Amino acid sequence: MLRAAGVEVEADLPYAGLHQLLLPLHEELSHLQKDLRTALRAALGLEDAPVRDQLLVCNATLTLLVNAARGPGLLVIVDDLHWMNPTSAGVVAFVARRLGAGRLSLLAAGRTEAEKALRPLGIRMHQLTPLNEAESDDLLNAHHPDLDGATRRRVLNEARGNPLALLELPTALTWTGVESDSFATTPVTRRIQDLYAARLEGASDLGRRLLLLAALDATGDCRLLSITDSQAEAMEALAKAERDRLIEFDSQSGRLTFPHPLIRSTIITLASGADRRWAHNRLASLFDGQPDRQVWHLAAAAVAPDSEIAGLLEQTGHRSFRRGDGAGATSAFMHAARLSTDPGESSRRLALAAYARGHISGELRQSSRMLVEMRRMSSLPPLHGALACAHQLLNSDGDVDAAHRLLTTALLNARLEEDDYPSTTAEALYLLMMCAFFGGRGELWQPVRVLLGELGSRTPPAIALSWGTLADPARASARALKELDMALGGLTESADPSHIVRVALAAAFVDRLPDCRSALRQVARAGLEGQAPVLGLNAQMLLGRDLFWTGGWDEATKTIDDAVALCLSSGYLILSTPGRYAQGMLASLRGDYDTAEAIAEELMGWAGPRNIRLIECYGRHIRALAALSRGDYENAYRQTASIVPPGALPPHAPHALVTQLDLVEAAIRTGRHAEAAAHATALVEAGVRTISSRQALVTDAVAALVAPEEMTRLRFDETLALPEVGRWPFDLARVQLLYGERLRRMRAVQESRAQLRAALETFQRLRAQPWVERAANELRATGEGETIHSFDSHEVLTHQERLIAQLAASGLTNKQIGERLSLSPRTVSGHLYHLFPKLGISSRAALRDALDSQVHHEPPAST
Repeated sequence: MLRAAGVEVEADLPYAGLHQLLLPLHEELSHLQKDLRTALRAALGLEDAPVRDQLLVCNATLTLLVNAARGPGLLVIVDDLHWMNPTSAGVVAFVARRLGAGRLSLLAAGRTEAEKALRPLGIRMHQLTPLNEAESDDLLNAHHPDLDGATRRRVLNEARGNPLALLELPTALTWTGVESDSFATTPVTRRIQDLYAARLEGASDLGRRLLLLAALDATGDCRLLSITDSQAEAMEALAKAERDRLIEFDSQSGRLTFPHPLIRSTIITLASGADRRWAHNRLASLFDGQPDRQVWHLAAAAVAPDSEIAGLLEQTGHRSFRRGDGAGATSAFMHAARLSTDPGESSRRLALAAYARGHISGELRQSSRMLVEMRRMSSLPPLHGALACAHQLLNSDGDVDAAHRLLTTALLNARLEEDDYPSTTAEALYLLMMCAFFGGRGELWQPVRVLLGELGSRTPPAIALSWGTLADPARASARALKELDMALGGLTESADPSHIVRVALAAAFVDRLPDCRSALRQVARAGLEGQAPVLGLNAQMLLGRDLFWTGGWDEATKTIDDAVALCLSSGYLILSTPGRYAQGMLASLRGDYDTAEAIAEELMGWAGPRNIRLIECYGRHIRALAALSRGDYENAYRQTASIVPPGALPPHAPHALVTQLDLVEAAIRTGRHAEAAAHATALVEAGVRTISSRQALVTDAVAALVAPEEMTRLRFDETLALPEVGRWPFDLARVQLLYGERLRRMRAVQESRAQLRAALETFQRLRAQPWVERAANELRATGEGETIHSFDSHEVLTHQERLIAQLAASGLTNKQIGERLSLSPRTVSGHLYHLFPKLGISSRAALRDALDSQVHHEPPAST
């Protein structure tokens, strides 16, 4: 059996709970394979190395426990899980979700009021309710069979089904020094505290000091016995405490433990302030090699502001920040502020706490309240205050311009060599880049260019990568792409989730997200387990984008839907917009035009007044894809041309690399051949095809579309022969569809069918319904004899679809149907495109027969 308990004073120490749990298995670490052993030793503080991969720590712990469970088996017991630090709780949750193999079991307990914090860990939970009268009576009979009737009734009445009270109150009623009359008016927890307090009165001074050290440390480290020169005296004091059931000594693990957490809190509560400060100072001397643990004890022992301890706490906060431990960073910065001797330093550290709370912990509203209170009490420090306020403005209000002005002024006036460079300066500069990125206007990037020029070679790596590929991806240099590829090679080794997310975002618009997948999943998984939840949401958004472009549409839908819901519920509005964009694209391509239009209108309505061009482009692109899907090429052209003008690649326009095929196809189908050719030329001259295999596929396809007819086959064949084009299924299927259409018009029927079949298969797998129908219609036009059904031809029509189908079958036009149902003709058209494949038809003429057939064969509706 292994035991550990969460401790309130260690809630901000990374892996403190895991250290407590695995200490008895210390010697077994050597049997783990090297990468697991190294990761776990680093997490436990047994070697001076950063924790680079949370998943490795989880796997190492699980492997260690499974190995220890061989033979008689192993029960792992974790008490007070609600107080365990998030990193350790995440590991416990990881183990809990993988039980079932071997002889390993886990039992964890936490307070009822902490259920909201525990439930996201994914652990199967059972709420313990009070014992009923019969169960309470059985427990009393088992442990206190000699109670007289009156005492029994009193205990049952006062305990109210609390098992601990049932066990302890009978003793308390006769314990010297505790007045039984007081039990009638005090809460159960206070009553039992009084019981333990009475026991503590019988302990010696040395015993009370040892108990206080153990309560404040909670690791069970027997080095605590070194506070006295006489080992015999210490052992005797502990033996008496053990007899009084105040502490236990586990001979197997060699650790001190408490029979119940309430004993620990009683010991701490009853100790004087002087005694607690003495104990914290003594513990600080014991942890000389563990700076984070040591500084917390020093801080707890401080009786007045202390600039040295405040500085050490700030360093601890920065280390926690880089690990993605938002709660630890916030707590450290706030405590450092309280211990600061200078009011300016205190304000600066409070601003850092507010930023950590909003940027990592997902507590944007609490961060806002902190800033409001700081403004009321004192002025905010220029750079740190600007960072925290700009983060609030950008994420909650979407006020890009105000956040940009605030950061620009603070950064241009700051000394870039300040003491905490690169931490605060780098954070502020990256946030300024995000303002420029979302704003999508060249003038917003100009201050970034100036500041990067001042920093030169001191520019932090993630910012340099972002500038090289995110600021203007269409003009990303070969050197910038090479540096990005080098960074991606070591991304899974990074222990900094912010760095992972920022490098992945730099990779997003140059099609390198597949290389970030493993690292992003690590961050997303940690975020769902409560570690750096905001960074986890960023990682989910990027994973959703990756899944969209690489064809995992169903998984993308779930990933993005979950992330968007969490963003909206926690107030991170601007962070939700990439997810809403992906939802809109999927809806457009799958024929759900009402949803697509609603999302586009929402995005543009929110972004327009705020002048956030990137999000406006999101909305326009959704509408362009919907128009392409239903064959409305004029509207598709207007939308895409408003994003990127034909024949031009404007600077700082990431969507120039997203919409090029949409623009050129729409231009050709609306007779704008000159515009299509100009855009193809602009893409070639800019060297866009060298950026990635996807850009090569799309750019060469565009060139094939505008090539003379005699060059069509050669250009398309060369395009489809490019390496790695299979990584981008929807783009590849679109190119195959376009090629198949061209071949059919050139009367190359057999070759046309091969391309169209390949495209149709991909569209069916992706459930891109309008594109399935388009490819199917083209195949039918080649004389393909096989009947082609949509992937969902047996789906039941919705109520509105059935109404539209019946009105269309009666001979009404789209306009007339729209007037009847208060819908636009375009919406009616979209519904018809959606329902035709469900009925297995391709024209209005077949509607009546198809509806009659469905009436006779449709299964009864479920109740």
